Amino acid sequence: MLPLAALTAYFMAQYGVAVDALMIQNVFETDAAEVTQLVSLKMIGYLLVLGVLPVLLLWRAPLRQA
Repeated sequence: MLPLAALTAYFMAQYGVAVDALMIQNVFETDAAEVTQLVSLKMIGYLLVLGVLPVLLLWRAPLRQA
């Protein structure tokens, strides 16, 4: 979920769009040519900092028994 939230934050900040159910549907209906036009270094940065890094930190966090 965190990488998806990172990509959503990128598109909201970069393009000023609200991501709703229709936008998610459009993601699954796009082709590879469209995707390659949208990928940028800024998008990869968002994904790494807001998506991958938090996942790694949560993965490394110790779990406590309740």
